[in-house]
Order: sequence, then structure tokens, then C-alpha cells
Amino acid sequence: MEAGAAQAEKQEEPASRPELDRLVEEANANLKVLNEKLGFQVHEGTGQIVVQIVNRENGEVVRESPPKEFLDLAARMKEMVGLFLDERG
Repeated sequence: MEAGAAQAEKQEEPASRPELDRLVEEANANLKVLNEKLGFQVHEGTGQIVVQIVNRENGEVVRESPPKEFLDLAARMKEMVGLFLDERG
């Protein structure tokens, strides 16, 4: 079996909360040089986790992934599909 196939078959387990906390602290230490920090939020309409890079001085969101506009659109589309199915049902 090829190495790539073996890796594809191996499923990674989700990181534990302490591991995630450690990784966030490490990333924030690296971002401190740029005067930025990581922030996390859950998008209300989709339940998707949003990662933000935030300016430490003024709290401004410099970048976020996935973008809020994309998630807002996805939530709206899901709502519209639900309405369409309700009308047909």
C-alpha cells in the first residue's frame, strides 16, 4: 500500500480542548509581534466556527475565515430552501 493511501485511511481524531487552547496561545504569541490576536466566534445562522484575527490596540477585526458575508448568505439560502420545501410539502 502506498504511503498516501495509508495516510488517507488513517482518520485523525479532533484535537482536545486543552490542545486547542495550547495552539491558540502559541498562535497568539506569534501574532503578538504583529500586534494581533486570534478570536473565535460561532456564526448564529449556521453554527459555523469563525476564526478572526483581531488588532490588539483597537479590537478591529483584521481578517476572518470564513467571511461573515459568506456565512450570512449560506444561512439565508438554507432558510429559503426550507421555505420552498414547506410550500411544496
